[in-house]
Amino acid sequence: MSLLSTDQDRTKHKRWDIINFIVKLFDNPSYLEIGTSLGENYYNLNINNKECCDPYNGTNPHPPYTYNMPSDDAFEIIKNKNKKYDIIFIDGLHCGKQVYRDIKNSVCCLNKNGFIVLHDCNPPTHFHARLPHEKYPAYFSSPWNGNSYQGLVKYKFENPDVYVRVVDTDWGVGIIQPDIKEINDNNISLMDECVETEKDIVVDGVININNKYINWDFFSENRKEILNLIDVNEFISYIISKKKSLN
Repeated sequence: MSLLSTDQDRTKHKRWDIINFIVKLFDNPSYLEIGTSLGENYYNLNINNKECCDPYNGTNPHPPYTYNMPSDDAFEIIKNKNKKYDIIFIDGLHCGKQVYRDIKNSVCCLNKNGFIVLHDCNPPTHFHARLPHEKYPAYFSSPWNGNSYQGLVKYKFENPDVYVRVVDTDWGVGIIQPDIKEINDNNISLMDECVETEKDIVVDGVININNKYINWDFFSENRKEILNLIDVNEFISYIISKKKSLN
C-alpha cells in the first residue's frame, strides 16, 4: 500500500475493521466512542459493552448517545465516576487542539493495555486538512479530515517512548497504546530538522513542540516517519503477535 493511498485504497479497510481487529484481543472489551454522529462506525463494531458521546442537539439521535455533550464535559463525568475503557475511539471535532485534549483525557480513562484509536490522521492534501472548513465552501462536499493529525503528532512527539502508529487506510487510523513502551530515536532526529515557519493559512496553525514547529509542508514531506505509517497487513501481523503473546 502506498504512502498516499488512492481514494479506492482508502475504502478497502474502514476504521471499524481496524477496531474489530483490536477487539479480538479482549474477551468482553469496554468501548467509548467520541464523535458518533449517526452511528456509522458504532453500529459496525463487534462490541456489546459500548458507550458513545456526541454534542448533536437535534431530535432522535441514532444511536442514542450515552453522553449528549462535548467530549470535555463527558470526560469530566467519566473521570468523576472513575470509569475505564479498553478501547476509546476519537472521531469528534476535527480540530488538532481538541483531538490532543481528547487523547490526554482518554489516557486517563483507559484500562491497562488499552487502545486509543483515532480517525482522519493522514490527510492526503492541505485542502483535506483545511480548518475550519466553512472558510472553503467550494471544498465542503469533498472529503474533509481537518487538522486532526496535529493532535496525534503533538502527543507522539511529547511521548516518544509510547507506541504510536497510523494505519494507512480510511484517511489514516491512528493507534496509541500508552502502556507499550519503545525506543523511538526517529522523533529526536526529526525535531532537529524542524524550524519555526510562517503559519499555514489553509490548515490553520502549526504543531508546536518545545518551541520547534511542524508546518504542513514538513509534515507532508515526512509523513511516513512522523506518523509511523504502516499498512493494514503490518497492523494485522502486530495484532496476531499480541494475541499469541496473551495465550
